[in-house]
Amino acid sequence: MSARWIYKAPVILALAALAAMPARSLAQAQVEADRTKKPADDAPVLQVVNNNWLDVHVYVSRASGPLVSLGMVTTFNTREFKLPADAVDAAAGLRIVADPIGGSDIYVSPDVLASAGSEVVVTLQNSLPLSFVSVRPKAVGEGK
Repeated sequence: MSARWIYKAPVILALAALAAMPARSLAQAQVEADRTKKPADDAPVLQVVNNNWLDVHVYVSRASGPLVSLGMVTTFNTREFKLPADAVDAAAGLRIVADPIGGSDIYVSPDVLASAGSEVVVTLQNSLPLSFVSVRPKAVGEGK
């Protein structure tokens, strides 16, 4: 029986290799398509500059909607978040909420109108009432 197996093994391996080739080529084509696909550069970006002594959890909210968690920014660091598409509306503003972890105060920005191609920058100070927000167009070459 082992002699038969020796003769059949190369044929089985060759058939397995032929069967795997189209799948691999398909996977490589998908990777190449994803690599050449242009990212959505128009989505508004939120940049949070945390000058606070505490790590902060960042949320976004529309005037009448629930809080949507974006993530955390550690002490004395800057982080960028893509704003969710449903949070951006030309008719209604959005608010950025920063909740320091372990702190008793929170920062709630005034209503911000962010549109496609804009960048919202929130700078959090150690004294949260001194924090501020600004909106500017994204610089050319940005859009991570």
